[in-house]
Amino acid sequence: MKKYLLILMAVAAVYSLIMGGRDADALRSIFGIPEGETIMAVIALGYRAVDPQRPARKPLDEIVKFF
Repeated sequence: MKKYLLILMAVAAVYSLIMGGRDADALRSIFGIPEGETIMAVIALGYRAVDPQRPARKPLDEIVKFF
């Protein structure tokens, strides 16, 4: 639960991204994380260089058929 609160707080201030794939051994050596600690998630924080543009959506009648 605390992880999600951190993410919501971060999104309010800066951009955040939860990364699923991670190399735990590399993270341990870079940041000095002890073996007894579990790395649950890697969350990147920062500012966007550009705002992403959402692609145009197809009209509903092109993707849905009502009977």
